[in-house]
Amino acid sequence: MPTKYCRSSEKVCPAGPPGYNGPIGARGPRGRRGPKGKKGPQGPMGPPGKSGKTGITDSGPKGMPGPPGRPGKSISAPQVMLSAAEQTRDEGGNTAFYCTVVGNPSPAVEWQFKGTKLLSGAKYLIKEGELIVRNLNYSDTGPYKCAARNILESSEATSNLTASSLPVFTKVPPSLATPLQGTKFQVTCQAEGYPRPVVTWIRAVLPFPAGRTELR
Repeated sequence: MPTKYCRSSEKVCPAGPPGYNGPIGARGPRGRRGPKGKKGPQGPMGPPGKSGKTGITDSGPKGMPGPPGRPGKSISAPQVMLSAAEQTRDEGGNTAFYCTVVGNPSPAVEWQFKGTKLLSGAKYLIKEGELIVRNLNYSDTGPYKCAARNILESSEATSNLTASSLPVFTKVPPSLATPLQGTKFQVTCQAEGYPRPVVTWIRAVLPFPAGRTELR
């Protein structure tokens, strides 16, 4: 810092020492608003609010009663009707039985043949109230039963089937017999079929000895 004042003969004078601070000036106008800053992190959840007031709990007025319901059915034991009571069919064909069952509660129904329960398959077709027997033969002859049961009791009805067939031997005499002279000789021949076959004995060449032959 110069220690001497500027002389008039010199073209450039060095700066003097700074003066004292002046008084604070008046506040200038507000500057423009700066850009929006980034969103800060979410703050902690506040405490729960107060519970609201209880709503109206009074029930509305009672409505008018509805019309009365229909009366229920009274319970009853099963009743079974089976048609027809007797059937005669040709061998090799089919036949059907029809069973009508009433009762409350509704009865459980099953078909039986000679005491054995029948199931649908190749031989039998069972539908609601109907039994069909296919490809009849002589062994299908016998009683067919429609049985019904509910919580009260059981009921049943039976129909008999006869399958017409050609005679079939069930027992035949031996092709050759050599009984001893003076002894009793007995042979058996039986056949089945429908109509019932008639068995006839014939002796080749000569008739049966009179008074010594019994046929039955």
